[in-house]
Amino acid sequence: MGQRIDQIVARVEDPANPVVWLDPSTSAELWAALPAALKARAFEVVVLAGVWDAVSLREKTLAVLAAGGTVREALTALPLRDQQQGWAIIFQQPEQLREYDEAAFEELLDTVSQVHELHWNSRRSHLKLIVRD
Repeated sequence: MGQRIDQIVARVEDPANPVVWLDPSTSAELWAALPAALKARAFEVVVLAGVWDAVSLREKTLAVLAAGGTVREALTALPLRDQQQGWAIIFQQPEQLREYDEAAFEELLDTVSQVHELHWNSRRSHLKLIVRD
């Protein structure tokens, strides 16, 4: 039996998991429903796509966040509105980045984890990366 959308959202809401890994068999329907489900739980949601190396990772991440500087600076400076739980970055297809530039992928995971911890400790908000395993 596959996961349900409420189970995935519960994992995103758990402060212990800055990176939420979804099984490769997660259905396209669940991926498609995820942004609306997270928005309903007061997350700001962005979708990361078309990333294959460190340069495209920086460009695409800054573009979806409408930010400048480094990825770390942009993530650290994410605004938090009243009643907002935090931010969720959906990265459904990380395969190209993982295969072409594994170091950039690992750096993204580390950066998200560190910034999530900073946000959680300072303002009790989330920064989550939802990624296909």
